[in-house]
Parts: sequence; C-alpha cells; structure tokens
Amino acid sequence: MTHIDESTNVHDVISDVAGEGTAQKVEGSAHQVVGKVKEVAGNVSGDKELKAEGQVEQAEGKVQHLIGQVIDVAETAVGAVVEGSHKLIDTIKHPHHKE
Repeated sequence: MTHIDESTNVHDVISDVAGEGTAQKVEGSAHQVVGKVKEVAGNVSGDKELKAEGQVEQAEGKVQHLIGQVIDVAETAVGAVVEGSHKLIDTIKHPHHKE
C-alpha cells in the first residue's frame, strides 16, 4: 500500500491503486476542467492570452486522457496474450488434460 504524506504524488497513488491508464485519464480530465475554467475566465475578463492558455490545456488534457485509454487497451491486450500463452503451454505440457 502506498504511504500518503504531504510529498505524495497523486498520480502515483492513483496509478498504484487503479493502474497507469486510469491515472492518465484522471489527470487528463483534471487538465480539461482547469483549461475550461481558464478559457471561461479569459472570455469573461477579455484576456485573450488566458483564454488561449485554457484552450491549449483542454487539448492537452484530451490527449492525456486518450493516452490513458490506449494504456488500458494495451494492458488488457497484454493480459489476454499472457493468459492465452499460459493456456497453450499447459496444453502442450498436458495434452490430455481438459479444463
């Protein structure tokens, strides 16, 4: 279990508990929210730079979220390959054994 104190990285905690893909998706979603807040604040205040910064952060958050999805798919695929290879090895070692 991860020890949590003031120096704990939230990304690391989420990754330890739920996996790297989930950590990337959570971080990406957070960046999207912060980016939207900046964009709205820029619109309200007339600050074009803040608005653009918010739009960029939203785009970065979307990319990070997609990376998390890719990691999840890759982890699932690797797990399936490993499970399949174990079954194949077991079948080769014990050809008359049925599950």
